[in-house]
Amino acid sequence: DLQEYLVKNNECLYSCIIAFSIEITKTNITAVFWFNNEAYHSPSLSLAVLDNIIFKILSGPNASITVSNKPQPKYISHKKSEIRETPGLQIVFTLIFGMSIFVSGFCLLTVTERVNKAKHIQFLSGVYTFNFWVSAIFWDFIIYIFGCCLLLVVFIITRSNTLIKNGNIMHTTFIFILFGWCVIPFTYLLSYLYSSSTGAYIKLFALHETLGFLGVVVDLVITIME
Repeated sequence: DLQEYLVKNNECLYSCIIAFSIEITKTNITAVFWFNNEAYHSPSLSLAVLDNIIFKILSGPNASITVSNKPQPKYISHKKSEIRETPGLQIVFTLIFGMSIFVSGFCLLTVTERVNKAKHIQFLSGVYTFNFWVSAIFWDFIIYIFGCCLLLVVFIITRSNTLIKNGNIMHTTFIFILFGWCVIPFTYLLSYLYSSSTGAYIKLFALHETLGFLGVVVDLVITIME
């Protein structure tokens, strides 16, 4: 049964645009065309295939119907509504919020060691400044990579196709690595502005959240203008 196959086969949701079944009896021939509603052009495509089959039967195998479509440019209001309904945009805002909470935590130990003079004691004990900061950033980067791996697992489980489909998972991973390599030293640098680890965490979270939000807004404005 073609209907049962299309309903139960999950691969057809992304790979099958139209389907065709025919039933021949002694009195009549019944042709049924199925279309995948995920694709906007599938209803008209299935109807065009049916018309071509009927036309070939009536006029010969060399006959065919060709249809061309040239849609008008979209209004800005339509573009805005499409942007608001984009699932990827919802993922981006959620990701900005989560990553802001995550990376802001790297300032806690830095501020605490500086305030209670633990870092100063290490320097007096013979620890070189270079070794101190390299070990700190290396350890925090390992924690960051572990968190990103868990996040990628969540993307795979929830099937966030915007970030993992068609090889995008490699691009997403590379962006995460570059972001971590930049944001951890940036967080270290800004931590010198605060004398309280809790206050530093809250203010850096607000800063990261604001910068991420502004980046998305700029991208949306450029998209609408284009």
